[in-house]
Formats: sequence, C-alpha cells, structure tokens
Amino acid sequence: MSKSIGEVLKEERRSLGLTQEQFIKGIISESFYSKVERGKNEIVAVDLLKILAANNISEEEFLSKLNVKENNNLEEDLKVQLLNAYSIHDKKKIRMLVQKIQNAAMDENTKISARLIDAVVNNKINDLTQREITQIKRKFFEVDDWTKNITTLQLFCNSMLLFDFDELVLFVKK
Repeated sequence: MSKSIGEVLKEERRSLGLTQEQFIKGIISESFYSKVERGKNEIVAVDLLKILAANNISEEEFLSKLNVKENNNLEEDLKVQLLNAYSIHDKKKIRMLVQKIQNAAMDENTKISARLIDAVVNNKINDLTQREITQIKRKFFEVDDWTKNITTLQLFCNSMLLFDFDELVLFVKK
C-alpha cells in the first residue's frame, strides 16, 4: 500500500523522536505542517526538501518510502526531483525530468511548469512559443484565487519574467 508524503514525514519525525515544531525547524508553520501530516495540506517541494535536509534525511530514501510505482506518487516524485534539480541548477537532470514529465500522463500545469523551469535555468525564456506563454498566462484566470492554489502560485513565481510590469501589477492586485 502506498503512503502519502505526510505519512512518511510523520514516520520520519517520530523515528527521530522530535515534536512537529522541532522537526520543521521554522521552515513552515506548525499548524500548516500538522495538516500536511494529516493529509489536509500539500507541502511545496522546496519546503519538503528543506525539512529533509534540516533533519539529515536522504531524499532518495524518503522517496523510496513513498512507493513511487503508482501514478500519483510518480507524479509527486517527478515534481520533487524537478524542484530539487532546479534548486541546484542541474541542467542535465532538469532536461531529463522535463522530458519524462512531457511524456507522462500529467496535468497541464505540471507540464507547463516543467517547460518553464527548463527555459529559466537555461536562459531560454525567449524560446518559449507564444502558445506556451499564452497558456501560462491563461492559467491565472482559470483559478478563482490563484494565490491559494499552490501549483498556480508556483507557476506564477517561475513565470514572472514573461510578464511586463503592467501585467505583474494587475496580477498582484488581483
């Protein structure tokens, strides 16, 4: 049976004998983290990686406990790997993961985000097609409150270079 990220985090925390507050080390709020453990909130990959690093937990070992053979977990695994590669600017790994994501049955936001990360890291933001840029910008109008949708918020952060100043002001005011 597959385990969620929250379940595996809880197991790791308990195995270290730490409270939630001690385990998260101020990286995210304790109330948010509590909901992650209970499956009520999804943790952003960057915060997950910070918590793992702060507690000397191997990313590979952690991911292996998720049983990544199932589609949902495979998608989460690819996202985590991509964000990890992005954080260390591993261009070769990013390119490989972007290809996997593009060929997988994953949601359009994930595919667009992956393509955008590849373009940002390789300074090829101008190589994005007008169709891709339009898709990225359109995503912000499809969500009622994109600031509360983690995937869309991540997409916005990675895509800020695509917007002119007036568009950024519009989205921030929205």
